[in-house]
Amino acid sequence: MGWRYKEVAYNVLQKFFGFHKWHVIPVEQRPYGMEIVKWCNRILEKDRNACNGKVIEVGCGLGDILAKINIKRENKTGYDINEKVIRAAKIVHPGIKFQVGNFAPDIKGERISIFITINFLYSLDYKIVEEQFKKLISNNDIKYIVTETMYPITSNYPYSHDFEKILGSKYTCIRKRGFSAAEHSRRYILLYKRREKNNEVTE
Repeated sequence: MGWRYKEVAYNVLQKFFGFHKWHVIPVEQRPYGMEIVKWCNRILEKDRNACNGKVIEVGCGLGDILAKINIKRENKTGYDINEKVIRAAKIVHPGIKFQVGNFAPDIKGERISIFITINFLYSLDYKIVEEQFKKLISNNDIKYIVTETMYPITSNYPYSHDFEKILGSKYTCIRKRGFSAAEHSRRYILLYKRREKNNEVTE
């Protein structure tokens, strides 16, 4: 399905379900989203062990990023707090598991190859984000984390998070790329890999 057709289809769904219009923009029109897809597919191609775990996205919207990641559909799960957009995502990408929920309280006991969370952390206070990530890492086996930070802060992006401090010594940033955002801010997409016992970090 081409992105123009998707945009038309998503507009129809938006009018029917009433979710936020921001979601109607397909991932093909979001350069940072396509970069995340590229990073994830490269991980799954090079790290064969990663193919046996799950890819989980929190704040998944209509699930466009998950849909483009090359892993079995039954190994993909998308969470969003908006019930309306989750109902639409199930129609757009059948076979992928979508559910209403948040990350720390709702994800436990999972073997996660890649955990993705973007497009909403800038609206949350630093302490909340730190607590949520600590619980998430404590309650699950997570190898790679894809997240973001915004800088400088603006009225649209009131919080900028330091993931070096949030994730601590357990993870190392192996990729980072910046993209232009509204109000002259920049969106920095970050890829972290868990440090192994021998402290060897590979891409």
